[in-house]
Amino acid sequence: MDSGMEATSSKTGLMYDVRMEEHKMELVSWHPEQPDRIRLPWEALKKSGYVKRCHIMQATPATQDEICMVHSQELYEELKTIPDKSWEELHAMSRKHEGVYFNKSTFSSAMLAVGGLLDLTEQVVSGKLKNGMALIRPPGHHADRGCCSGFCFFNNVAIAAQVAIEKMNVKRVLIVDWDIHHGNGTQRIFWNNNKVLLFSFHRYDNGNFYPSSPIAGCSYVGGEGALGYNMNMAWSNAIMGDAEYIAAINRVLLPVAYEFNPELVLISCGFDSAEGDPLGGFKVTPAGYAHMTHALSALADGKVVIALEGGYNLASVSASTCACVAALLGDPLPRVQSLVPNIEGTQCIEDLLRCMSKHWHSLQRPSNGCGCATPSQTTEQDSVVCSDIHVCGHLPPAMIQMLPPSFLPVVPTIKRKTFPIPDSVFRMPLVPWCQHVKDVQPLPPPTDLDTFQKCVVCSTNRDIWLCLICHHAYCGHLGSRHISDHQKDACHGMALSLSDPMVWCYTCSTYVVDDEMLGYLVFDAFKKRFAPLSEQCIVSS
Repeated sequence: MDSGMEATSSKTGLMYDVRMEEHKMELVSWHPEQPDRIRLPWEALKKSGYVKRCHIMQATPATQDEICMVHSQELYEELKTIPDKSWEELHAMSRKHEGVYFNKSTFSSAMLAVGGLLDLTEQVVSGKLKNGMALIRPPGHHADRGCCSGFCFFNNVAIAAQVAIEKMNVKRVLIVDWDIHHGNGTQRIFWNNNKVLLFSFHRYDNGNFYPSSPIAGCSYVGGEGALGYNMNMAWSNAIMGDAEYIAAINRVLLPVAYEFNPELVLISCGFDSAEGDPLGGFKVTPAGYAHMTHALSALADGKVVIALEGGYNLASVSASTCACVAALLGDPLPRVQSLVPNIEGTQCIEDLLRCMSKHWHSLQRPSNGCGCATPSQTTEQDSVVCSDIHVCGHLPPAMIQMLPPSFLPVVPTIKRKTFPIPDSVFRMPLVPWCQHVKDVQPLPPPTDLDTFQKCVVCSTNRDIWLCLICHHAYCGHLGSRHISDHQKDACHGMALSLSDPMVWCYTCSTYVVDDEMLGYLVFDAFKKRFAPLSEQCIVSS
């Protein structure tokens, strides 16, 4: 190897291409999935001096063959026609998919996002670069084989993993998805594939957080021939932050990852789990992301590639991007304020350990003499309380003393689901209309929505829903679920989420997309919630 190659192979790669900013909502500038999501982090990296220390790359578009290694030919052909369609046709096209918008540059931007990530991945796999981060958009982890979803068109990371396996001679790929939302598209794509280990951190709220699918739960462990290769770190019942994420990495992810022994690590890097994000509601800090990046860099001989997914507080995205790149460069890690996970987070970790211990030797721990069964002997009916934290889900006495009486004495039973699973279960429940839309009452003057109001019962400002019948605000599943109580008591079934503006019908148990009747409500909520964020940006000094 010549000196030039040696110099490059020790560098961190940065993928950024301004052409990906051309995908945007044309009529407004405040949509959460906006061009500033990559522009402002790039500016932060330049001002912080990280760009000068990295190898900078621009994207080449992906090929049709690369896209179709994961996606259907029909989806590719449909999106390929985007530049030739009128605005009316593009609007109609967006209604065929869930949670996306189109403009004339959507297809080209999506092809560049995939191609840019593939270019960076090839450089890392070949050893020409040490590791890297791709500032790409649109994101990808909700995109399924044949449909777009949740701001995503092509599944960037899934394609990179499949191309690495088929064309780069990579035998095993670890995908870590720490976006706040479950990567339902990625899970679906690799459900029966034991060459890919998928570990997804996401807010679950017992199946009630977007994309609102039960298959995001920890008991969904993979399909035929790949049991144990799908790991859902499904967070419920509390706000999670650095301590909970790092605990899950140390106690579950790393033991399994070392046993799996990946040759490449791909990170679906959503910063909507960051503190301050309007959609996520969690509290992961830039320091937390740096520590997670550092921990994963010990795998696959350091061949780690980070790909941007979600993240809608531009300040948090910028600061967290700088933190991840600093970790890739090997800079000293910033201090994390606390490493003690909360009780709810520990419970979620134990639930996952119990589900996965059947499939990975590294998670199987023998009895320590306290009478607790080993994993092979443990059943879902066990109710032994141990003096240590065990894979069976038992909790230590110190933790038990902190739990409310209703929590004792056992971990909730988990019923393991098996394959096959209908395609529809991987998608969010959504209908274009329901009969209860007629019950929605127009907002009285003034019509401006206060998207930061508090629950009228408990005064929390987290996960707030506005009743569209009486116009009172109540907390949802991350709070005390007062919106559910209100729905039952008053029979008011229609509510608008003020954190992730969408309308939910409690009677039909589905999201409702009705442009004519509800469009103005969602439009106003999005504008009030997200417009101020376009003015924010934190740049590390």
